[in-house]
Amino acid sequence: MALTQFTDAAGRTAWKDDSGKVFTEGGTRNTYYTVDQWNTRQKEKYGSGSSSSKSSSSSSSKSSSSPSIDYNKIIEENIKRMQEANAPVIQSLQSSIPETQQKFATERTRLQGEVEPLKARYDNLLSKIKGQETTATNRQTVATQNELGRRGIVGGGLAEQTLVDALNPITSEYAGLTTDASLGREADLRAIQNAITGLTGQETEATRSIQNAIAQLQAGANQSGVQNALDISTLLQGQRQFDTQESRLNRQADLLERNFNEATLPQIQYALNKPYYQPDTTNPLLQELQNLAIEEYRRKMGLNNAPNNTPNFSTAGGQQTYVPNSWQEGW
Repeated sequence: MALTQFTDAAGRTAWKDDSGKVFTEGGTRNTYYTVDQWNTRQKEKYGSGSSSSKSSSSSSSKSSSSPSIDYNKIIEENIKRMQEANAPVIQSLQSSIPETQQKFATERTRLQGEVEPLKARYDNLLSKIKGQETTATNRQTVATQNELGRRGIVGGGLAEQTLVDALNPITSEYAGLTTDASLGREADLRAIQNAITGLTGQETEATRSIQNAIAQLQAGANQSGVQNALDISTLLQGQRQFDTQESRLNRQADLLERNFNEATLPQIQYALNKPYYQPDTTNPLLQELQNLAIEEYRRKMGLNNAPNNTPNFSTAGGQQTYVPNSWQEGW
């Protein structure tokens, strides 16, 4: 698959195949983008440029000129959002205050209305006790006088004492009933009055609880807004750091790519394409060296005085090859 090198819209080097798919990393990684899609992506990510250096400077300029984070604005916007989110709950709580006050007012009225009926019931009870006491006293008096008459005791101290002794239990019993009824009347009236008095404190506490809940929601909106703003700011700061690091890495990648294309790649291509070494056989120095080698060989072999004994040397292809004369064959 043949790849064609080109410069994309961001001024970065890329490769494309015959089908228009874009490759990076020296043509080894398929991006699965078409050329148009790749150029659009590069413009959005790095901005347009005519060279790698322009892309790097554009990325650096973009990173350095990016607007700073307005933390106050983020906090204000988040507080506003939290307040808007809490507004329905706060409105519901505020509207519950009059409802709560109305409930306590109704209960207060009901308890106050129990006072007079309670008094009337106890007055009726005391009246009945008094009436029963009178009836019992009269009955006991008649019974005692009749008994004294049968015994022939009429008037005098004995009759009176006997009558008093007969009526004392009745008087004591009904006096206790009257006392109990009176005490019960006072206790029940006091309980009603205490309940009415307690309603005031309960109403105040209930109203204060609602107001505290409203205040907590309002304060919580501020606190949550600030915390959310801090979280968002942290994310934005992290994103800025990431963008800065990405820009730095992109500049480094551009520099490495430019060094490779402008320095390393030409050296490699030269090393791969340079011709093998071929010696120049016409060089006079080489010829002189060959002659010296022949003379040394003749001297060692004792051939200096032999007729027609000069061995043949071939220097074809840059290699020296000894070829014996015909009289030396087999030697």
